Amino acid sequence: MGNLSPPPDLSPSRVTLVFQIETPMYLAGSDKTQVEMRVSSIKGLLRFWYRAIQPDYTTEEEILFGGMNKGQSPLRLRIAKMDEQKLGYVKKPKPRYLGFSLDDRSFFPPKKTFQLEATMNRNGDNVSLWRAYLSSAWLLTAMGGIGARVRRGFGGCSLQKMSSTADVNIEQIAQSLPKLSKATDLADWEDQFTHGLKQLWQWYPPQQEVTHTVVNQDLRIFVSPTVKSNYKDALTTGAKVLEVFRKEKGKRNNMRQALGHWEEERFPSPVWLRIIHIQEEYYPVFFFISTPLPKLSYTDALDRFANLLLANDFQESRI
Repeated sequence: MGNLSPPPDLSPSRVTLVFQIETPMYLAGSDKTQVEMRVSSIKGLLRFWYRAIQPDYTTEEEILFGGMNKGQSPLRLRIAKMDEQKLGYVKKPKPRYLGFSLDDRSFFPPKKTFQLEATMNRNGDNVSLWRAYLSSAWLLTAMGGIGARVRRGFGGCSLQKMSSTADVNIEQIAQSLPKLSKATDLADWEDQFTHGLKQLWQWYPPQQEVTHTVVNQDLRIFVSPTVKSNYKDALTTGAKVLEVFRKEKGKRNNMRQALGHWEEERFPSPVWLRIIHIQEEYYPVFFFISTPLPKLSYTDALDRFANLLLANDFQESRI
């Protein structure tokens, strides 16, 4: 008799991402004094960024993340490992203009790392779902963050490594999305970021109709080329411009429109402050992300803020 073939490996594919925290991450449950890295919070953020890049999210989102129509999600996430670095605590976080709502709270400190392990059950173990997951994770680290005040620079994290037991096609997906944490300088980061966005737009052709927050070709990026030696100074640079804009006499309504307010209502701010970490250098970056407009004058308010950034030596990066 010939040798029997070994049974097929029915274990699900596994992808492990290693993240490094870049700015203080305020993440908690109902007790705001206790920090807690919650998988449900991360999954919700991945869902947000998937909606931002996937024009057909209304039909595709539930396939990956689950929902009433598609049932349980095939995606399983867990925090596989978190280093033992002590938690941070600052009674009054600085810069005060950005951190005023974070008083007396502990946080996960910069340079702390954690691993996020993802598996798909056999019904969901396919290339398209892994591409959606990795695209969402890439955007989360490239433009967003985790926890409180992420639109104002807190909770930033970078993708450091990826390992997987998945097939070669999934490895190719991961290799198509550049690791921005490996950029050699600011120009290289801009090139890599542009390359990553164009790859996403090739997979998910961008939509022009803005019914929710979307990352489309109307995205505007403003980068300060002035090197800062630490994240605090980079955050302060961004905070000062925001504060100046707010204090412009007679123009408070413009400020409120640009930063997420309209009269008595609130809407998601289209302006995201992100601190990028390149080697031992830090730079503040503002993203203007397409968001539904409450009124037409909203665009004028954003243009005013863009002009203020340019007047303060920020440079607009073209895609």
